[in-house]
Amino acid sequence: MRDAAMVPCTAGIPVRELTDYDGSSTDAVKVGTIKRAKGLEFKQVLLPWISERLMSPAITGAAWTDSQIERDERDRRELFVGVTRARDGVLVGWFAAQGATA
Repeated sequence: MRDAAMVPCTAGIPVRELTDYDGSSTDAVKVGTIKRAKGLEFKQVLLPWISERLMSPAITGAAWTDSQIERDERDRRELFVGVTRARDGVLVGWFAAQGATA
């Protein structure tokens, strides 16, 4: 999360980490994990580093273990929590697996 907080700081944008956020009104960009944001609501939400795996339909096969399937389902539920924190808008950025083409 510290890496995510550095981007706006470098641009001179004030940042408040969710670990320090008490719910009071502030003009600072709030930065934190999806787990930390659970139960909170924000005007805009940016989810910058979502795995391509979570942005694709669930694909399972004989090689998938039950734990891999459960982890995939848990990660999708967590993504849902992140997306639903936004009141007005959400921007989702994703990254492709190494060697994959878009």
